[in-house]
Amino acid sequence: MIRRPPRSTQSRSSAASDVYKRQAIIALKSCLKNISADKIQTVLIPQLGDLMKDSSFNVRAGLAVSLCSICTAIKKEVAIAKLLPLLVDLLKDEHHEVKMGVLAGIQPVANFIGPEFITSSMLMSFSNLMKDQKWRVRNAVLDLLGNLAKEFGKDFYAKNIEQIFLQFLTDAVAAVRDTGIAKVELLANTFKADWVLKVYLPRAIEAFNKDKQGYLYRVTALKSMAVLVFVRR
Repeated sequence: MIRRPPRSTQSRSSAASDVYKRQAIIALKSCLKNISADKIQTVLIPQLGDLMKDSSFNVRAGLAVSLCSICTAIKKEVAIAKLLPLLVDLLKDEHHEVKMGVLAGIQPVANFIGPEFITSSMLMSFSNLMKDQKWRVRNAVLDLLGNLAKEFGKDFYAKNIEQIFLQFLTDAVAAVRDTGIAKVELLANTFKADWVLKVYLPRAIEAFNKDKQGYLYRVTALKSMAVLVFVRR
């Protein structure tokens, strides 16, 4: 006898409704230029906030994409006060597609807001996401952190994200470790030899010499040091 998989508890009409809602939410991106900042703040944002609790991860993922676009269409102070907390909550979502939706669109938000983008709750979210079970989530966070460091400078890197960023050295997935190495090269060419010698190199050597460090992790530390050879002063 052939065993059939259990039927989805979600009806076809409900699933179709979720798809339409997600498409409508994402389509907001192209409409923002025709909506005043005041209307976005007083009418649109409260309505979108209600969708945070939607039972469909597709809807919440679409919301993540649109919120990132809305952030850059309103005043910076409003984005920080009203929308950053929503984005932080979406980064805690149980479904990886929702988290990926935020991470895919959050770089322009950070560029728009500036260093104030990194709140304590945002940092905590990034730290937790670097332990996420889905390696693509960890990879996306690492890519973002490298770009943020390049954008905001080495003091920002040292103060806010160094400890989170360096977790790539012991990640279990090769793709994540490779992304980390690429970002080290990017930062080294941005911050130059002084940063390499005083900041990154001591951390890489420490990681290499750590007791009971696995072979692959030691190789990762060596590879990350190898890309520093041709960094100009």
